[in-house]
Amino acid sequence: MALTLPIYYFGIPGGNDLPQHFRFVYSFYDAVHNGEIYPALPGDTNLGFGDLGIRFYPPLAYYAVVLFRSFTESWTAALAAAICFWFFVGGLGVFLLARESFSEKASVAAAIVFMAMPYHANQVYNAGLFAEFAGLAILPFCFLFVSRTISKGKMTDVAGLAIAYALLILTHLPLAIIGSLGLMIYAVALLGRRFVGASVLKLGSAVMIALAASAFYWVRMVWELNFVNHTLPKFTDRSYDFRLNFLASIFYLPASEYGETSLWFTDLLFAITLAMIVPALLAVYISNKGNDKRRIVPFMVVLVVGIFLSTPLSILLWKNIGTLAKIQFPWRFLGLISLAGSVLIAACVDELPTMFRTKLRPVGLVAVGLIIAGFVFTAAQVIRPANYSSRIEFDKNFERYKTDESYESWWPVWANRAAFADREQVSSKQRSVSIVKWNSDDREFVVGDGVEQEMRVATFYYPFWNATTDGENAEVTRDEDGTMLITVPPRRSTVRLFFAPPAYEFFGRYLSLFTWGFLIVCLVVGLVSRFRQRELG
Repeated sequence: MALTLPIYYFGIPGGNDLPQHFRFVYSFYDAVHNGEIYPALPGDTNLGFGDLGIRFYPPLAYYAVVLFRSFTESWTAALAAAICFWFFVGGLGVFLLARESFSEKASVAAAIVFMAMPYHANQVYNAGLFAEFAGLAILPFCFLFVSRTISKGKMTDVAGLAIAYALLILTHLPLAIIGSLGLMIYAVALLGRRFVGASVLKLGSAVMIALAASAFYWVRMVWELNFVNHTLPKFTDRSYDFRLNFLASIFYLPASEYGETSLWFTDLLFAITLAMIVPALLAVYISNKGNDKRRIVPFMVVLVVGIFLSTPLSILLWKNIGTLAKIQFPWRFLGLISLAGSVLIAACVDELPTMFRTKLRPVGLVAVGLIIAGFVFTAAQVIRPANYSSRIEFDKNFERYKTDESYESWWPVWANRAAFADREQVSSKQRSVSIVKWNSDDREFVVGDGVEQEMRVATFYYPFWNATTDGENAEVTRDEDGTMLITVPPRRSTVRLFFAPPAYEFFGRYLSLFTWGFLIVCLVVGLVSRFRQRELG
C-alpha cells in the first residue's frame, strides 16, 4: 500500500509515545512465546522490576504486531505489516460504510481519503499514537453495523456491532469513549422521528454483549485503577490538562503558551481536514437531490458535534463531565471528524459528473482541488519529514524494550525510582541466595542458613503476589521503595513467589470466552440462514 511504502523504504517512524507501545508489544510477544495468551504482568520491564501497563492498556493493537512477527524476519517488517494492515482495515471499513448509501466509485474514494487524512497518517508517522491509529481503523465498522442494525436489524448485524464495539474497547479506551459519543449521535440522527423501540433494544443489546466480550480486559482494569500512577493528578494536569489541548487553541490560549506547544501543527491538521471536507459538503448540499441530503445528515451531525467537542466552545462540558476529562486531549476528536468527513466526501464524488455539466462546475473543481491539496499536505508535511529509523538500527535497538525503563505513569502508586539502585533479584546481606526459577509470575529461590530476616525481591509489589517458604504461607509486604519483602525463617528455606490473579479476573475471562462462543454461533446461524434464503430465492 502506497501509504506504508515510506516505512518499508526508510524504516519505522518515531513518535513520543512509541517507546511505551514497543514495550507493550514486547511484553505480549514474550508472554505468547512462553505459552501465556493473556499475561498478568510483564516480567522484565523496568529492569526487571515490572510495571502495570499491560493490566490497564487495551491489548488488541499489540497482538496484531505479535502475529505479524511470527511470520516475518524482523521487528521492522512486523510493525510495517501491522501499520499496513490497520490502514487497510480502516479503508475497508469506510468503503463498506459509504457503500450503504453511495456508489462503489464514491465509496472507494471515501476509503482512499480516509486513509490519507492528515490526522490518520500523522498518528503513526509523527505522533506515535499506534493504538489509537488501530482503534480508528475499527471505528468505521461500528458505524456500519449501527446503520445496518437500525435499517435491517438482523441477528448478524447485531452480532457484527457487538464484535466491532468490543474490538474498539480492546484497542484504545479514549477513542472508545469518543466513538461511543459519535455512535450515539449517529444512531439518534438515523432514527430521527422513527424512534423504534426494537432498534434501540437491539443497539443496547449489542453494547451489552460487547462489554461482556471485552470483560477479560476491563474488569480487572476497573477494579485496580487506584493501584496505577496514571490516575494521579500529576498525569491529568499541565500538558495532560484538556484546557491546554483544544483544537483552534490559537484563539483560546495566550500566544506565549500556544507557541511553546505543538498545538500549532495540530491546528494545521485541523484546518487542512476542514478544507478537504467543507467544500465537498457544500457541493453536495447546494445540489438539487433531497435524497442525498437525507443520506448525509447523520454524518453532518457527527461532524458538527465532533468539531464542537474538539474546540473551546465545549469547555463547560469538559469541566463538568468527568468522562470527557479522562480523554485528556480534545484534539483526539480529529479522528471522528476525519471519519465523518470521508463519508461526506463520498457524497460529493457521486455528484461530480452532474456538477461538471452545470454551473456548479467551479464548486466541484474547488472541492476536488482541495482534496488533492490535502493528499499533498499528508505526503509533504506528515510523511516526508517523519523521523525514520533504518531497519538495521531499529531491529538492533528494539531488544532493549524488553527490559527498558517504562513511563512512570504505568508504575504502581507506591513505586519509587530509588528501587533501581539495588537490582539484585533477591537481596540478602547475611544469607546466601540461589535462584531456581525466575518467570514473570512464578519465581523460586533457595535461601541458606542464617538469621531470620526480610528478603528484598527486585520487583515492584502488587497485592496479588503470594509467597511460601518450604510450602508454608509467608507474608508479602512492601519496602519503602515499593519492592517486595518476604520474611524468611533462619533455617535453609525454599521460597516460592507467585502471582495469583483475583477471582474477578477469572470471572471476566470466562464471561468473555462464553460471549465470544455465543457470537460465533450467532454469526454461523445467521450466515447459514441467509445462504438458505438465497438458495430458495
